[in-house]
Amino acid sequence: MRVAFLAPELARWDASSLDGLVGWVFSDERPPRGVAGLLDWRTCGRVSRLMQSGALLGELGEAMLFPPGHGLPFRMALLLGAGARSAQDEAGFRDLVRDGLERAQRLGLRRFAMGLVARNPAVSPLRAIEVLLDEGAGLDVDLFLVEQPAAQKEMGEVVRQRRITAP
Repeated sequence: MRVAFLAPELARWDASSLDGLVGWVFSDERPPRGVAGLLDWRTCGRVSRLMQSGALLGELGEAMLFPPGHGLPFRMALLLGAGARSAQDEAGFRDLVRDGLERAQRLGLRRFAMGLVARNPAVSPLRAIEVLLDEGAGLDVDLFLVEQPAAQKEMGEVVRQRRITAP
């Protein structure tokens, strides 16, 4: 797995040429945040409407795949349920990352963006990238992490140390 970073800015997404986008929604978080929130914004509230209608609840194990339409350069968007953010711990985070990577593989995504799901005290950005690199070891994919600049800096050092960078 080769890792690079993609700023959480829609203009950066527009300039990318990736197969897909993977993000998580939480059952106890409304409106969606992170990748799901940016996807919601760009699709004029589509994610929020799915959540309001009950079609996407954010329950653990839930998955929704859809074409993001003309508003994004991705072929497909995959949203995964992460359960309650308030209940998330490192073991649960590891399970979510593993599940997201496995689902992306089954969909045939080779170049895709993903937002890591942990932004609570249970999993720091440094620990999050270590988990991601462990779970993605051996995968032949280019993964672009959607992260804030401060987290990119901290995570980037770990990526450089392991020499896992995307072209």
